[in-house]
Amino acid sequence: MKLTKGMKKALSLLLSAAMVVTGVNVTAGKASAEETTATPSKYVLEITTPKEGDGHNKDTNENLVTKLNGEVVDFYGHDGDDMTVDGVNHSSRTFFPMEIANKIAAFKQPVYKVTSLTEGATLKLWDFCWNGKCKLGDQEASLNNSYIKNGEFWGNVKDKSTFFGEYKLGETEIGIDLSEEYEDGEAPAAPDWNGGTFLGFGLDFGASATIEVYDAAPAEVPTETPAATATTPAKTTAPAKTTAPAKTTTPAQITTKQTITTPAAVGTSKIKAAQKTVVVAPGKTVKVGFTATAAKPATKAAVVTATTASKKVATAKVKGKKVVIKAPKKAVKGASTTVTLKSTNGDKKVSAKIKVYVRNSAKKVKAAKKAITVKKGKTTKLVIKASKVQNKKKAFADTITVKGKIVKLTDVKFAKGKATLTLKGAKKAKKKAVTIKVGSKSVKVKATVK
Repeated sequence: MKLTKGMKKALSLLLSAAMVVTGVNVTAGKASAEETTATPSKYVLEITTPKEGDGHNKDTNENLVTKLNGEVVDFYGHDGDDMTVDGVNHSSRTFFPMEIANKIAAFKQPVYKVTSLTEGATLKLWDFCWNGKCKLGDQEASLNNSYIKNGEFWGNVKDKSTFFGEYKLGETEIGIDLSEEYEDGEAPAAPDWNGGTFLGFGLDFGASATIEVYDAAPAEVPTETPAATATTPAKTTAPAKTTAPAKTTTPAQITTKQTITTPAAVGTSKIKAAQKTVVVAPGKTVKVGFTATAAKPATKAAVVTATTASKKVATAKVKGKKVVIKAPKKAVKGASTTVTLKSTNGDKKVSAKIKVYVRNSAKKVKAAKKAITVKKGKTTKLVIKASKVQNKKKAFADTITVKGKIVKLTDVKFAKGKATLTLKGAKKAKKKAVTIKVGSKSVKVKATVK
């Protein structure tokens, strides 16, 4: 059905009202563009990148021009390190402030549609919370590092660029799924090293692109109900009186004395946190899942609470089956504390500990070894060296993940200028490349699992 102008306007108002009702949790980004409380039915993002040698530096692009719905905006942007040749950057990145990312996530069926792109240029999709998905037809990939080039869409499937199909400018829609990042309706903790933003695009120097972002869910058109007409109810005749039944005599109750022993209703035998070590940026939060096992013969585990050794470094509170850890805005980068999950089993105390570090990123990271060898099911150590750390007086600390199924990351210990990783052999392999993500950087090592 083709929507008339009036219907489109009504739809826009409905979407705007929906956003107000849902009350999405908004975290302010560093962008200075003003946003209204209502959500437009469509965002149109126009990007024009600097030319090679156009006077920009390697950190923030002063000559990157970004427009939103026809108005120039000051979104966070910088040179990209993914298209680097001989140490020289050849692309720019720009990111939506969190106010807009939150509203895109609130769409029922958000999509990207690229309507223009300079011939031969690469348009990359970035998601620096790393859990977003993108879809083309029935094919799904990681949103981060998928891209469009020369009329083709390439999805990032398990860190491999996979050809998904032809991309027609102005026609092809790319489905976006941010549900894993907006768990419980709360905004994710976007990384400080990326200006407090996470959702954006990368584009070659000397190029331009236009991207439409909108909700592709079918419009919900309210149905009209006929006005109720008042009618006089028909007169009813009262039922005939009934005669009460004759009184009956009940036998006397016989009481027997019983001694019943009931098991304790609650008790916890152990608590296990999903992570032993976490990194949180100042002013941000992270959520760590945990399991509390009921102690026999209790029917369920006792209440779990959380405490922190230093509230200047981090606070903690239990919410459902997760502990929410937050670092104050003025927390010292590289500082650490311990969060303790506590419960009881009768008179016994049960606990589990989580080491918490305030993010202290480095500009350069490097693996101490180019290759590692480990037996399946066994562990080995790998040191990641960090240089040009933000706070040199404290331990280097940043979010670290290991991609792939060959080895698994089981523990991390941070110290000044380095991080020591404990890796467990998971799948037999011979000299296979393993990517280790360290904040926004990444290192590769060859892994052999016997």
